[in-house]
Amino acid sequence: MPYKSGRKRTEYNKQYWLDNREKLIKQQRDRWEKRRQYTQEYKLSKGCKICGYNKCAGALDFHHSNDDKEFTIGSYSIMNLERIEREIKKCVVLCRNCHAELHEKEREL
Repeated sequence: MPYKSGRKRTEYNKQYWLDNREKLIKQQRDRWEKRRQYTQEYKLSKGCKICGYNKCAGALDFHHSNDDKEFTIGSYSIMNLERIEREIKKCVVLCRNCHAELHEKEREL
């Protein structure tokens, strides 16, 4: 329903939120869980590129090897899945130890 007045649109949005709060929160949680599940499964399927570790997704990180990082993949709560997939393609999966060692070597240079 288009509104010419910004105030009316704001009022409508506020009332819609109040009327549908539980449904909207559930939809948001479901979308977040879908994105989280996707990234966890992806990390486990790839494993660490250096040592091969793939037992716990929480111990695996996405490492941007170039300077073309648009956002941190861990902040995917507001990103759509297609955008997350594009960002993941720019990364390699590393375990926390290998990731820390890699950044330590970069700092020494």
